[in-house]
Amino acid sequence: MKRPRLLSSTAAAVGRRGGNEKVFEAASAAALSASSSSSSFSLHHHQQQQKKKEVVGEKSDVVSDGMESIGACMTIGGRRRDDYWKKRVERNIIPWRGFAASSSSSFSPPNNENNNKKVDFAPSETTTTTTTTTTTQTTTTMVMTQRGNNPYIELARLDKPIGIYLLAYPSLWSILLSSSTATIPPPTEKIATMTALFSAGAVLLRGAGCTINDIWDRKVDAKVERTKNRPITSGRITVPNAVAFLGAQLGLGSVVLYQLDFNTQILGLMSLPLVATYPLMKRVTNLPQLFLGFTFNWGALMGWTAITGGVLEAPALALYGSGVCWTMVYDTIYAHQDIEDDKKIGIKSSARLFEKNTKAVLSTCGVGAISGLLASGYLAGVHWTFYPLLVSTAGTHLFWQIYTVDLKNRKDCGDKFRSNQTYGGLVLSSILAAKVAEHVL
Repeated sequence: MKRPRLLSSTAAAVGRRGGNEKVFEAASAAALSASSSSSSFSLHHHQQQQKKKEVVGEKSDVVSDGMESIGACMTIGGRRRDDYWKKRVERNIIPWRGFAASSSSSFSPPNNENNNKKVDFAPSETTTTTTTTTTTQTTTTMVMTQRGNNPYIELARLDKPIGIYLLAYPSLWSILLSSSTATIPPPTEKIATMTALFSAGAVLLRGAGCTINDIWDRKVDAKVERTKNRPITSGRITVPNAVAFLGAQLGLGSVVLYQLDFNTQILGLMSLPLVATYPLMKRVTNLPQLFLGFTFNWGALMGWTAITGGVLEAPALALYGSGVCWTMVYDTIYAHQDIEDDKKIGIKSSARLFEKNTKAVLSTCGVGAISGLLASGYLAGVHWTFYPLLVSTAGTHLFWQIYTVDLKNRKDCGDKFRSNQTYGGLVLSSILAAKVAEHVL
């Protein structure tokens, strides 16, 4: 912008040196004109620049206000959504397994270094991925901490009743089969009472067993994906509180045990060392599932003596053996869910021991389970309808599990494991049908 002034100054100097007044005057006029033109041009350029800054500033303010509004709406909406799902969980409208991660309750706008560029309100692919990952982790943590269940319910696995069925069925089979061997059949009231007592005992003993297991395995569980959020491992229940809870469960269990005859009480107390030491077996033997079979089917012995007045007979032993083989089937399938984690941390299991020929081993155990039931029925003298019913229903279901399970698929292993409540129910139904046929046919 200094070039017009320099031109005018040069012209004036030339006029003076030449002594020509007219030239001097013409040069001066040209200088004044150039100066005026320069000033006008500078003022116009300044005004244009100022207007551009004001426009950009207004756009930036609009963008900033818009982003704040969007962020506020997303935060309020996210909180309302989180409160909505939380209330539905607390009311047990939606179970834990039905939960899905909600959308994010926060929003991070993209950074635009150049304000002159068009602002794009849509998050980039990277931002979307990061937001989704963070949201999933945050929501999962919230849900795992607030499943809608008291952590003590989770500790006792009352929210997962499959274990109660697996523990209760052998004792219920035994109660019904033992009534066939008695010279004088026990009254229906006694069978109903024993069924109720053993069902309550299954709930309490299974809860106590899970509590002991989680106390022993709290450090191991933290390294396994499926178990890392259990109440003790995640810190929601302290070890002293878990021990107190265990004492309460055992106290209530002793009340149930006190209702039985003396011999059955002694038999029940003999099972406590098995319950207490089972969690350690996965550290010292490749067959912890076999040890679980000895523990979980103890009710087959107690149910028999509870009806016979403390007398343990051969059919009960055959039934117990059948239950142990059955446990080997379902718990080996269950162990395949964690086989990769077990390899990393050195936990032993029948799934690892028989990894290359698991189905052949499970088939052998399946034959043992059905054969034990048939032998128990034969020794107890049940009606002949029991045998074809058992083989065609429970037997078919058990081998369906073995031959269709995908041992590489964690979900399918879990589904097949849980289907064993159906197997237990089919065995019970076969015994009941035989008892009815005995009076009708």
